[in-house]
Amino acid sequence: MTQSQVHYSIVIVLIIVAITIGIICVIAKRALIFAIRKLIHRHRTQPMALCSQCSSPSVEGDLFCRQCGLPLVPTGSQVAPAVNSPKDARPPVAQRLRDLASLRTEGLVSADEYETKKAEILANV
Repeated sequence: MTQSQVHYSIVIVLIIVAITIGIICVIAKRALIFAIRKLIHRHRTQPMALCSQCSSPSVEGDLFCRQCGLPLVPTGSQVAPAVNSPKDARPPVAQRLRDLASLRTEGLVSADEYETKKAEILANV
């Protein structure tokens, strides 16, 4: 075997190895995506705890509501309150006012817009 044939054989082997590594990476990527989707699905189907005051969902392991601070009740032992109108689905007034103030602080809402919206929120109490 001549030196050029040896080089040619080495190049062929390297190409085969590169293709094999590429295939393994694609398979590993698909397996990882499948595993992540399975975890997400399992997480979505697990019961979450809801706050008895504001009905906001919690992160697994939380003992108290992150919005209002009350103890959480597992979903399985509580029926979600019926929502009669879109007004019932809104966050508490104090939270809405805090959110509006943060928008003003960040410069996303002018002072006039802030005062108008604040009066509107307080009028609907």
